[in-house]
Amino acid sequence: PDSDASKVWLKGSVGVYHQPPRFVLPLPGLDIMPLKYGLLRSYQSSLGVEVPLSDRFEFTGEGYYNRLDPTIFDLSVNEASVVNTASPTLFPTMTPMDTDQQDFIGRLTKPQLGRSFGLEALLRRQAKSGVFGWVSYTLSRSERLRDGHYVPYDFVRTHLINVVAGLPLRRNWDLGVRMQYQSGKPTTTTEGYNTARTAGFVRFDI
Repeated sequence: PDSDASKVWLKGSVGVYHQPPRFVLPLPGLDIMPLKYGLLRSYQSSLGVEVPLSDRFEFTGEGYYNRLDPTIFDLSVNEASVVNTASPTLFPTMTPMDTDQQDFIGRLTKPQLGRSFGLEALLRRQAKSGVFGWVSYTLSRSERLRDGHYVPYDFVRTHLINVVAGLPLRRNWDLGVRMQYQSGKPTTTTEGYNTARTAGFVRFDI
């Protein structure tokens, strides 16, 4: 039958978004302070498709590209070089002669250019009875402009996989399991800033 549930949907979006800068942690009294740096701006775009399959399965795929111009309070914790052994802290005790800590605060409040892009895929089964769940995969990259070229952002994880399955039981109970894999974050090596990755991890939930 011809219904919305059996149609292939093509979806896309383009927009320009603004918001006040957000401090790295939500602390009372500091939520107004970032307003003096102006508004953040993001150009966002996406294009995807939803395809219904048999047996209550559905596939969704989407690609996206976002440009951050500017971004502020972008927390950076990785060292610029392995030669520099100073480790910045989130809330350093400032002294007039502490140039390392002042450099950390300067980087935190300096407007930066950034971008993120990637692909998302989702295979899902929706059912009021029987097994339900989904398998999703995200391939993503987030970068910041540094010394004239884009480098990986300190907290980006390139690969993300989720596998979820559930079974409805009596009296409105569900039995569910989840497996998640995340690849490692960038790290600085002798080859340069954020040129390698830490180890990924796997998580199981029941």
